[in-house]
Amino acid sequence: MMSLLAIGIGWADTSTLTFTAACGGSGTADDGASWTVESDGTESTYDSTKGIHYGANKSAVQYIQLSTSSISGTITQVKVNASTASDVSATVGVKVGSTDFTTGSNNATTASLTSTATTYTFTGSASGTITVLVTKPSSANKALYVKSIEVTYTTASANPPSLPVFSPGAGAVASGTKITITSDGATSIRYTTDGSNPSASSGTVYDDNNKPTITASTTLKAIGINNSGTSDVATAAYTISQSKTYQRITSTNDLDADAHYIIVVESENKAFQNSGTSITTSDVTINNGTIVLATGGATEFTLGGNATNGWTFKIGDRYLSNTSSTTVNL
Repeated sequence: MMSLLAIGIGWADTSTLTFTAACGGSGTADDGASWTVESDGTESTYDSTKGIHYGANKSAVQYIQLSTSSISGTITQVKVNASTASDVSATVGVKVGSTDFTTGSNNATTASLTSTATTYTFTGSASGTITVLVTKPSSANKALYVKSIEVTYTTASANPPSLPVFSPGAGAVASGTKITITSDGATSIRYTTDGSNPSASSGTVYDDNNKPTITASTTLKAIGINNSGTSDVATAAYTISQSKTYQRITSTNDLDADAHYIIVVESENKAFQNSGTSITTSDVTINNGTIVLATGGATEFTLGGNATNGWTFKIGDRYLSNTSSTTVNL
């Protein structure tokens, strides 16, 4: 059975191949990893104590080679239970990719077998095809046995990704704004703009060439995804900024009864706002006579009268006139 052991920011997994009958040239580990078994000899009767059995008194054998490419990650340890017939010189060795794993205090690349089924531990750090070689110096009518192989390997962190972060964040944005989404530890990100929750198999796949674009009020949702699962759903509500640009009026000749106006105190970058029961101000930006009003900004006025008789600024049913004694404190 596969087991999990946390090591640092990664996880150690094990994959164990155990022979319980003659192999017929292949084997399957407890986690589904497929192994190939090759030999220059003929497979003999399975031995319940020693495992698969190649070679005999009437059948010569020099080696058994077992290999798999089914295990991903970094291999750190391989345990091989193997043996040979009595009075035979034989060894076992392990290679991962092009790296020889070592065993014992002298870091030998092979271990000498005995006639007793024994587990030999090889260590290293490499990725790639795992090859276990049980071999004799030459072909002889003496058996070689392999009972089991246990592989320990590490994978990336088994933690799910972090909660996605949106940039810019929720709020009012200009129409056409593209939203950047990040999620630490994620190998992919999915998002939705229809209010539904994305999943590992639903929603739009995010990338730098496929960012969500805000053109109307939108609820954006996103998740990070990796081999360990998904993050929680992050949500951000966006609206379209209603900012407007106004030009400074320097003469009554520039006034137009069909236009809309705001009152601005340029020295303080403030605009008049009427809330119905009180007067407040909002911030504006002024640059060379152009006034930019942010979302939720100032109250717009319409005009009555004319340049000869005087202009009256109308806000609903309230008036400010250029001949009025009304004082507005901004």
